[in-house]
Amino acid sequence: MAHPSDMAPPLIALKAAAVMACSEGERKTPLASFFLNPTALVRRVLSRMKLLVAIEVPHQETTHQLFVKHRIRRAADFALASVALVAA
Repeated sequence: MAHPSDMAPPLIALKAAAVMACSEGERKTPLASFFLNPTALVRRVLSRMKLLVAIEVPHQETTHQLFVKHRIRRAADFALASVALVAA
């Protein structure tokens, strides 16, 4: 699990980046590095005095995209597993 959000896998598949700002300026981090795995609960990419100001998704002319989510109930629920795929 990268994140309990349904948006994490598609944004990672689209090679999106997190734009963070602090007193020293802005820094971009690929979302694949921004979301930490479940065993890294203590570590944070977004440290104190930093602010997430944008998510940038690179423009791609033609792609085929797929998102599949498996959950126990049909209602809104956290995914047991989800997969996002982007093919050019």
